[in-house]
Amino acid sequence: MSVSNTVVRNIVRKLILGEDHRDEVINLIDAEFLNYTADFFKKIVEAKHSNVDAEDWYENSFLSQELPKNEIIIHAGLTQKTIFNIYGSARKDIVVQAAKKHFASLNSLIQHLTNQEQNLEFSFSLRVKDKSVQLSKKESLILINTLATKRSQIRGGTWSAVGKRAEKPLMLTLCKLFSIDEDLYLVDTGFASSAYRREVDFKLIGPEGGVKCEVKLMGKGNPESADAVYSRDTHVFIADKLSDLVRNQLDDNNIKWVELSSGGFRKFGKVLSDLNFNPQEPPKNIRPFLESVLDEVFSKPSILTI
Repeated sequence: MSVSNTVVRNIVRKLILGEDHRDEVINLIDAEFLNYTADFFKKIVEAKHSNVDAEDWYENSFLSQELPKNEIIIHAGLTQKTIFNIYGSARKDIVVQAAKKHFASLNSLIQHLTNQEQNLEFSFSLRVKDKSVQLSKKESLILINTLATKRSQIRGGTWSAVGKRAEKPLMLTLCKLFSIDEDLYLVDTGFASSAYRREVDFKLIGPEGGVKCEVKLMGKGNPESADAVYSRDTHVFIADKLSDLVRNQLDDNNIKWVELSSGGFRKFGKVLSDLNFNPQEPPKNIRPFLESVLDEVFSKPSILTI
């Protein structure tokens, strides 16, 4: 998933202003899924039109070992993580084996369903230029299952990519909003927790040593996302939204936190003061100042890479 600098800038802006950034991510997911669907429909037409009399046309065309393994996995309705968990590897030969085995089980399940639901009839009719195909109920369900699997993969990959792309620009923007000198933070994430060698997102360099910062664009329904702060010896936790439970846990573990929703970015100034960084309070009318800071942050190509 490619996330443009424009989208990342919009997300950082919305996070600072306490606005919901999720529409930016959902738009990315929708766009990639719809593009995939259109391309997949074209491949379906070509494959069935070329093998109109073959019952196993889908398996022959879409589970072929000639395809990249990532495509085979999706066409079979699987994920690479699932295959790795079952077989301990995701090598190409194992992927082909797992895909064919799962597809056979999926076929049996769909056949059982169609036998049970004989009063329900539906089919897909697809046309590309002068080629048209009619998919049976069974074939239509296979197509729906593949698209559902792809949608899930795109969704997970997009949220992960957005989180990674936004972490450094967000932290850099926060520091610049409070006029923290560039000598007092490290943007490079090549440092790690000493206990488990796990990377942290950002590091402030204060009078008493390094301050590790963790960023999670999490919602209240994702409390497990906050667990990373404990394994990474985090000192400051930046999140979009936090539940009361997570806030209490962070307080109990002496971890300073900033909840960005509802304009909560100003609490970062208090955190900086508590850590003796001497921040300068940004203006009350934050929007013009924020845009100038974003111009500066997004002019640095090294900050925008992951």
